[in-house]
Amino acid sequence: VAFTLDGSLIATSDLGGKLCIWNTWSGKLLHDYTPGTTILSLTWAGSRTIYCGLGDGSIVSLQLQESEVIILGGWSHTYPVEHLAVDQGKLASGAHSEVCIWKLNGDGCHPVLEHELGQPVRSEDDEVLVTGLHWCTKPGRSAKMLIATYMHHGIYVFETQNWAVLRQIHGDSAPGYMARSSLSPDGVHLAVSNLAYGFDIYDITTGALVLTISHEVGKEYPVPVLFIHGGRAIVGGSTVGTLNIWYVD
Repeated sequence: VAFTLDGSLIATSDLGGKLCIWNTWSGKLLHDYTPGTTILSLTWAGSRTIYCGLGDGSIVSLQLQESEVIILGGWSHTYPVEHLAVDQGKLASGAHSEVCIWKLNGDGCHPVLEHELGQPVRSEDDEVLVTGLHWCTKPGRSAKMLIATYMHHGIYVFETQNWAVLRQIHGDSAPGYMARSSLSPDGVHLAVSNLAYGFDIYDITTGALVLTISHEVGKEYPVPVLFIHGGRAIVGGSTVGTLNIWYVD
């Protein structure tokens, strides 16, 4: 599920491979699209273009025009595209161990590959799996950063000029397995779904683990986590049929 920034449109997709775009206020179905494979990730670029990550490794864009929908796409990754993030003319995509940066060229053009991060860590024991991507601005500065979370290897923060690693958060400061993640609106805190016991919140500027929330985990499956109420609370899922909200301000 993905809302446009102004909340006027909502996009939904399922593992059956159908994308639907709805008017939020009226509930009317405006467009639907079936690419023939699973749709694993969605992100809006503005209010008229949505990008879809597909199970066959492709990235597809739908550009909503007044009288038509322009659909563009192409093969982008060796693995299913499970993570997408857009910011100021750039698209980050994550698939298994791969992270790619694409330049968005406006209407009528498919994104152009700008940089491939590859694997920031090498591991013979644990598979390298990307579990989240987030763009943010370093507090007090204008430079952009890209945050990537990895299932077994923690959090990596990249600068966006030469794509060097600015910070690694792992080891004793990041125990357990990192699944879904959510960045606070101010870009300071990252909430992570931890398969072992619940949720963790990290300070991106210092790398410190600032809060741990334990709850009944059930089966160790990735569950969603999301900052809400302007970053003052998180909502977290579970595999035992419960949904919880914690105020963290």
